[in-house]
Amino acid sequence: MSFLLLFLGTAIPLTWSPGPNNIMCALLGTKQGIKPSLLFILGLNLPIFAYAILVGVGVSTFMRLIPDLMPYTSILGAIYIVYLGATLMMKREDAAAALDSFSFKSALFISALNFKTIAVLMSLVTTFGSGSYDDIIKVSVLFPCICIVGHLLWLGAGRMLLISGSSSKYRLLQNRIFGFVLVLSGLLMLL
Repeated sequence: MSFLLLFLGTAIPLTWSPGPNNIMCALLGTKQGIKPSLLFILGLNLPIFAYAILVGVGVSTFMRLIPDLMPYTSILGAIYIVYLGATLMMKREDAAAALDSFSFKSALFISALNFKTIAVLMSLVTTFGSGSYDDIIKVSVLFPCICIVGHLLWLGAGRMLLISGSSSKYRLLQNRIFGFVLVLSGLLMLL
C-alpha cells in the first residue's frame, strides 16, 4: 500500500499540473466537449503507453547510450507547441475554426515529441522500481492510467468553461488565453 501512495503522491502532481498536453485537453473541452475529443485523448495517450512499455523494458539504457538525441526531439516538440499556441492566438474565428490543428494525428505528434514523459517515467522507474521487475511493471502500467485520468479531468474542466460562457467574445478570449499558455509552455520547454 505504501508503494501505491508514494507513487501516486509523486506521479499525480507531475502529470496533472498545467502543461501543453493538459492545456490542449482543456482547450478541446471548451471547444467541442468531451465525447468529440476522445480521439484526441487517444492520440495523446498512445505514445505515453508506448513509452511506458519501452521504459519498462529498458529504454533508459538506450537513452544513456545516445543522450544527444533527446534534446533535439524535445526542441522539435516545443517548437510545434509554440506554433499551435501562436496559431490559436491569431485565430479571428470562433472556437470551431480553431480546431484544425487538434486532430488524432497532431495529438500523436505532440505526445511522441514530449520527452518530458520519458524523463518523468525514467525518474519514476528508478525511484519506485527499486530493481524489482514487479515494481517496474507497476510503474509502467500505472503511469499511463494516471495520464489518461488527468487528461479527462482537464477535458472536463474545459467542458465546464464551455457551458459557463458561450458568447463569441468569450470564446475568442479563451483562444488568446489558451494560446498564450501553450506558447509559454513551449518556450519553457526550450529552457
